[in-house]
Amino acid sequence: MKRIIALMITALCLTAGAAAQEKPARVQKILPVKYGDPQRLANLLGVFGARINIDSAMKVIAVDGPADVVSALEEALKRLDVPTPAEKNIEFVFHILYAQPKGESEKLPAELEEVSKRIRSLFSYQSFSLLETAVIRTRDGRGGNASGAAADKLNKTAAGAGFVPNYSLRMTSTRLASGDKSPMIRIDELRFALRMPALSGKDKEGNPTWHYREAGFSTDLDVREGQKVVVGKAAMDASESAVILIVTARVVD
Repeated sequence: MKRIIALMITALCLTAGAAAQEKPARVQKILPVKYGDPQRLANLLGVFGARINIDSAMKVIAVDGPADVVSALEEALKRLDVPTPAEKNIEFVFHILYAQPKGESEKLPAELEEVSKRIRSLFSYQSFSLLETAVIRTRDGRGGNASGAAADKLNKTAAGAGFVPNYSLRMTSTRLASGDKSPMIRIDELRFALRMPALSGKDKEGNPTWHYREAGFSTDLDVREGQKVVVGKAAMDASESAVILIVTARVVD
């Protein structure tokens, strides 16, 4: 009986010794963070089960755990801590045209000649005036806006009284998308408004009085890089005149 008990004790000791030998050694490492946010990276690396401490000011992550776990965590950090690709810039050029069914058209910039011919073929407008050109530069994934006074070439009397056209442009967001030949730029919630002075009547002295009449629209659209797109038109008054918005977009450094 004593012999059997001794054999059992010996077996238990051997088993305990083997388990102790198989237990993986723990290691501690301090890992530098070159590009990313240490806190965000630590949140992801927590799935490995090692103990993690961070120092955001020094941009380091301290880890403590079994050697194989720490090694796997270190490899994951190398794959995650990489430079963020630079965001691309997008430049939008908006031309604001005032179109009328009659009258002499002013000389438009060369880049608008072709699109004005297309508008003539689609609508009954014969006279065009360029009220303003607005440029908005933004980044992929972001929006942009512009506003200001448009030079009043149509009603100098109103301008003399301090009433000149003014416009506002706003894009909630813009996104680059791959196209067959050139990039496609997507615009979400483009809002455009133009306020034009209009004659209200006359005061007691017989001088003209003015108020503002507003026209505009909102839309989502896709613009191929370099393409001139007629965004939309809005009627200004009963004379069948209208304001037309044209946009061109390109990716810039």
